[in-house]
Amino acid sequence: MKAFGLAVVAVLALAASPAPAQDAVEKFYKGSTITINVPSSAGGTYGLAAQLLAQHMPKHIPGRPSIVLQIMPGGVKATNYMANVAAQDGSVINLLSQSMPDLQASKAKGIQFDVLKFHPIGLIAGLNGAFVVDDRAPAKTLDEMKVKPILAGTRERSDYGFQTVAMLNHYVGTKIKIILGYDGGAETDLAMERGELHGKLSSWLSIKERHPQWGRGEGARVVLQIGAERDPDLPNVPTLVDLAKTDEQKKVFMFLAGNNAIARGLTAPPGVPADRVAALRAAFDAMIKEGPFTADLAKHGFPMNHRNWQEYAAIIKGLAETPADVIALSEQVLSKAR
Repeated sequence: MKAFGLAVVAVLALAASPAPAQDAVEKFYKGSTITINVPSSAGGTYGLAAQLLAQHMPKHIPGRPSIVLQIMPGGVKATNYMANVAAQDGSVINLLSQSMPDLQASKAKGIQFDVLKFHPIGLIAGLNGAFVVDDRAPAKTLDEMKVKPILAGTRERSDYGFQTVAMLNHYVGTKIKIILGYDGGAETDLAMERGELHGKLSSWLSIKERHPQWGRGEGARVVLQIGAERDPDLPNVPTLVDLAKTDEQKKVFMFLAGNNAIARGLTAPPGVPADRVAALRAAFDAMIKEGPFTADLAKHGFPMNHRNWQEYAAIIKGLAETPADVIALSEQVLSKAR
């Protein structure tokens, strides 16, 4: 009888204590700091999403660590860093640059990572891209751009801003010159204001957040959006897919537009232990369910199209495993782009 009583006490003690995995995660994170690596400038929607995560996510993570941001403009650079340099213990996580699965599928130069080995935590939002053109530009519509060249800015050849313009020039016949070297949306905005650039391609959210008048056609206008379907804010603006004239073009345009579905997503690098990954995923889900985080997203104009880690992972996989014939068509165009 005494032995039975001791066994009951032991079982009750185990039931009252935290699960071993959760206890270990809490011990690791307590009093520590998590860094979110941001693959763009601080002034864009990547930076804004990271700031909101830093405000709302810590209380849902065992041990309640603080969260800070590390700004590292350049999707390939930032993702290479996460795969090969960043700590693989859960102390550094990242917003995955949306074009990385596409670039991996294309076997782009400079890639030293496998996005399928990263651990998706959750998708904050899918965001349509928007190509906006200044009212002072020599050409203000896509048809006019077939005759008169304009200057558009982006960061590097791996950015979807470069890729989209390259496709427009090749398939639609526009004469847009791409100027590289701008770190993010804030920098291209300033260049447009100074007259250095005539246009830019950015997320529609980023544009309407900083320049709501552009959405109304005041000072600049949105001439094209990039996404699988039209944003409710822009019902009369065509998508890139709308411009497709052949099945070949449609396949390429859909491939290019697909990464907008994972525009702002959170991942952990490949080597993070499974128990910490699980804790981060649970924290993300709890943050979404609780409400204040999504309320702040809505306040800043983010669409409410969040996805859990399984759904996010499925989209990444689909993009990274794009059929070879579609990749070949895309590569033919991009290899000739200047």
